[in-house]
Amino acid sequence: MVLPLGRRGRFVFLLVWLVSAAYVFPFRFRGWIPHDEGVLAQEAEYVFNGEMPHRDFPDIYTGGLSYWNALAFRVFGVRLTSLRLAFFLCFLAFVPAVYAIASRFGTPLVSGLVTLLAVVWSVPNYFAGSAAWYNLFLATWGALALLRHVETGRRRWLFLAGALAGISCLFKVTGAHLVAASLLFLVYREQQLSAPAGRFPGQRRLSGFLLFKAAGLALFLTLLFLVVRDRLAEMEFMYFLVPSATICCFLISREYQEGGGPFVRRFSVLMGLILPLAAGALLPILLFLVPFALGGGLDDFTRGVIAGTGAHVKQRFFMPTLSAFWPAVPYTIVLGAGSVRRFRFAWPLLILLAATLAAALWLSGNSQAIYRAVWYSARFLGVSVVSAACLRLADAHRRGFWGTETRQKIFLLACLVAMMSLLQFPFAVPFYFFYFAPLVILAIFALVGSEPEPPRLVHAAMFAFYLLFALLRTNTSYIFTFGHHFERYDSSAVLGLPRAGGLRVPPAEALVYGSVIPLVQETSGGRPIYAGPDSPEIHFLSGLPDAAPRGASSPRDPLGRPEELFRILREKGTRVVILNRNPPFHRLRAALLTRFEEYFPNSREIGRFIVRWKD
Repeated sequence: MVLPLGRRGRFVFLLVWLVSAAYVFPFRFRGWIPHDEGVLAQEAEYVFNGEMPHRDFPDIYTGGLSYWNALAFRVFGVRLTSLRLAFFLCFLAFVPAVYAIASRFGTPLVSGLVTLLAVVWSVPNYFAGSAAWYNLFLATWGALALLRHVETGRRRWLFLAGALAGISCLFKVTGAHLVAASLLFLVYREQQLSAPAGRFPGQRRLSGFLLFKAAGLALFLTLLFLVVRDRLAEMEFMYFLVPSATICCFLISREYQEGGGPFVRRFSVLMGLILPLAAGALLPILLFLVPFALGGGLDDFTRGVIAGTGAHVKQRFFMPTLSAFWPAVPYTIVLGAGSVRRFRFAWPLLILLAATLAAALWLSGNSQAIYRAVWYSARFLGVSVVSAACLRLADAHRRGFWGTETRQKIFLLACLVAMMSLLQFPFAVPFYFFYFAPLVILAIFALVGSEPEPPRLVHAAMFAFYLLFALLRTNTSYIFTFGHHFERYDSSAVLGLPRAGGLRVPPAEALVYGSVIPLVQETSGGRPIYAGPDSPEIHFLSGLPDAAPRGASSPRDPLGRPEELFRILREKGTRVVILNRNPPFHRLRAALLTRFEEYFPNSREIGRFIVRWKD
């Protein structure tokens, strides 16, 4: 069964689904990052008008998201909020997958509560149609498909998991993390399927398949290291490499302890698992590429995806020092300990824990130090749960308190957490944690829910604490202060522009764009405009065409070729330019600003923009 079939299970699921929808619905038009919203909307409009990503314009992702957003424009209208409505529908499909996974490790009621925890640690914190959210949604459904394969042994679920991973790659190349997690899981599953019945714990054996597996895993870790090495500080090493290395060490250890059987037979079993997954992953990608091949844009697509990936890797955001990990240590120890029997001073310690958590929750609203300690305790639980899961799995192999199916399910979720955490690389800003936080929650619940004697009251206290912290401190804040301090986000103003669709933003932002867009429309004479650097939202909100070149060979920043840009502005008769004095990625050089002043003598400063025009 994908979802619980019992009457109580169906009732709890329906209730959780409705509560999740009702809670998240008010967030659908709340807040924005102007540049990101503008990029997504502008690229969707290009596709809506018949253009192809990478061939006709540079797409920041693979291209699938632009097609999805173009479909949203066709259904809901050409405005920013249409992208949010399409995203909300996908969120509604995400909730059942979370509940279905959770229900495999606990009662319907507890599974419902865990689902609600996953919800508040996801899209309410940043409700926007970012590609990484779709990576999360598809990874969750992919995990459910792999769980169904474990339960039924049918390979069609592997094919489905692969297809979901392939679709995820079409939204953003980081969908490949789901492929990597699935492959690591299948390596473990093959070992479990092939383990000789006569082997006992402690019987070690070197074999050709062990060497083959070790070589493959070593190659995987080497490639991962080469990807992250240029941005490898101590915390990046802990956060991005240690979980994957832990997974690989566990796999090699299990093979050494329990592996056996002829190489050819085992290789055949492994390929029998990998091939359906690979076929499923390749199918949507190949279908997506057919129009590019027929339209002569396959080379442009390849170059565009590589260039886009390279542009993302060039961005960098350092994580905190390793000392920031200490708030996560206590709960990491609890997870690693697994089952803990009651002891004499348990109740006083529980009371102390509850008092400490209550005080931390209260003080986090005013104390930056307390807020950061709580934030770090949550953010580094991904590393904690992977390490704890491998530790408990090794113990389960020795002592036999989990069956093979339970072990495989826990290991699958640990692999997902280890690989999906790479969604944060290299731009590891704090809010990127939300892109895989629900998977961390599910992995923790799988580990705790499978323990014979877990310290339930401790876990219940931590559940309540993180639920309230999300409700009170992150859902009411916004991405600009996540991980630093608590500040209530003011989105009381409506962006009163036709193409905004009723988006709610801070009053200052509404005032700026409510002044810039009408001025641009008035002075442009309906001709193409230039807005930059990094100001695609101006083009979309004004509804005016972009004068800058946007072909496959065009630079992502037109100011990189100023002579070509000014020539095109003259040829297209551009009458107005909008210059961003505080762009997020590129910079406006003083020499170029002087040239704009010469060509467009009239000006008006509005917020961070300078609007220049000529009569």
